[in-house]
This record gives sequence, C-alpha cells and structure tokens, in this order.
Amino acid sequence: MPIGMHEDDMLAGFKGMLPLPGGKVLVAELIDRYRHSGRFLDPVLVGPAQVYDGAALQCEIVDCDGSIAETLQAAMHVVENRFGAGAPVGMTTCDVLPGAAELQNLLTNSYDPVSECVFWGQLIEAQPSQMGASSWKPYYSFANGDGVAARNVYPGHLVIMRAAALNVEVAITLVRLAYLYRNRPLLRRVPGMLARGMALLARYDLGHLRRLQWSAAAFNVPWQCLSAYARYRRGRLNVDDFERAFAKAFVRRSHRHAAEGRPVRFVISRTLSLAKDLDTRAEFDEVVRELSCDSD
Repeated sequence: MPIGMHEDDMLAGFKGMLPLPGGKVLVAELIDRYRHSGRFLDPVLVGPAQVYDGAALQCEIVDCDGSIAETLQAAMHVVENRFGAGAPVGMTTCDVLPGAAELQNLLTNSYDPVSECVFWGQLIEAQPSQMGASSWKPYYSFANGDGVAARNVYPGHLVIMRAAALNVEVAITLVRLAYLYRNRPLLRRVPGMLARGMALLARYDLGHLRRLQWSAAAFNVPWQCLSAYARYRRGRLNVDDFERAFAKAFVRRSHRHAAEGRPVRFVISRTLSLAKDLDTRAEFDEVVRELSCDSD
C-alpha cells in the first residue's frame, strides 16, 4: 500500500467490473478500445466467468479463477491452442485504459519496425508530476549514456509475445514466486526468493534432464537477474542491457538470434495511459472525470 494511504483508499475486488459513466464496466470499455484500434483480433478475456458473464462484454470468456500465475497459464493454453505458439499475441491487464488511437499509433511507430522480435513491451518515460493521481507509483531509473541524466520510466501494461520462443514455464514460476513475496520489504524478499526460486528452477532443470534435454535455468536465470540488478543499483543499467538480460533469462536458446540478434525489445514510450494501472480510488476517479469530459 502506498505511503500515506489507507485501506479505504485502495481499490479492491475485480477492477475490470468497476462501473463507468454511461453504464459500461471498465473491461468492456477496454475491449471496445482494442477492437477500435484495428490492430488486434477479437479479444479473449481470461477470468472468472461467474464474475464477467453478466457484464455484456461481447467477447469470449475463458473461465479461470485463481492467482496471476494460474491466469497466465490459462492464457498461454488459449494462445497455444487457438493461435499457435509462434504467432505474436498481445496480452494486457484489465485495469488500464489506453485510447484506440493511442494503441494504433504506438503499434505503428514502436512495434511494426521491430515486429520480428519474440517479446515486445514498453517503458513509459515520465516524471511523477505528469502522472496525475498515479504520481505515487514507483518508477525505475535507467542509464542514458555518459553525462546524460537517467531516464525515469514506468512499466507499460501491454506486451506482445511469441510463446514458442519463450521459457514460459520459467517466467510463470517466477511470477508465482514474486507474488508470494510481494508484501515484504524489498531487501527482505531477496534471501527467501533466491533460495526458493533456485529450488523451483532446479526442479525444472531436473525434469528436462529426465527427458534427455539440457537446461541450466537454476544457474542462468538467477545469474542474469542478479547481474542486471547489480548494474541497476550502480546506475549503469541501460535499456539495451535490460533487453539482453531478459533475453538470456527467458528466451529459448534456439530463438536468441531472432530479429537480427535482438529478440527482446523494450521501447521507450510516452503513452502514459499504459502505465496508469488503477490501484487507488483517486486513480479511478481521475479516469471517470476524463470520460465525463470526453462525453461533454
């Protein structure tokens, strides 16, 4: 919880079901915007059907009522069986609200030129003063070259991936681990996450060895993550370094030379709406005001 806020200030429950002016719920508006961008096939919502069935969403709902890791597993099952694991598939959360034109411009200018990559995401460059009710959110500082001030960036909430090229099982394992420790202070997370994470990754490696497949995730993933983090703490990690570490940790060896040797791309964007995931009532109220102004 952000410093200075109380539980009553925080949004709870299924944020996609928050009502907006005009009668729609948040996720219905988001789905319409993705459709109107003209850049995606018909969206599929992964979540508990008993929650979303009555919302008139006009899209397919894949029933899943579990943790973020279980939701990701259900989503990947849809990807592999519906679209093929080699197809580029976009994934987002239901608590952001980018505009259709914003999505169209972002993909045209920042995804299309690098569309051969196997994983694409955004880092949203902004100062806290530009984030409105989201100014409390933590940002990250990436090195920007000798003598140039560091870039302050927020994580974007849209990724495009080719599942066949990624160590999806490893990524979901680490997501599950991160959420298990998410409420502990940062420095107190490291020992437990490292010990438990290496044990889980060793089990992953052992499963591959039993199938006579080589895997060294128990060494490679912690090494890449901790090395990148050490560079970050010293103020020396730039976006290219981050992409390389991400690729070495999560891209399958057979795909690391894709897209002219840059299989992972994190673009610098100023699409603030993709960084403003709704965690607080003040953030939601800000969205409601903006929608009300647009309708006027």
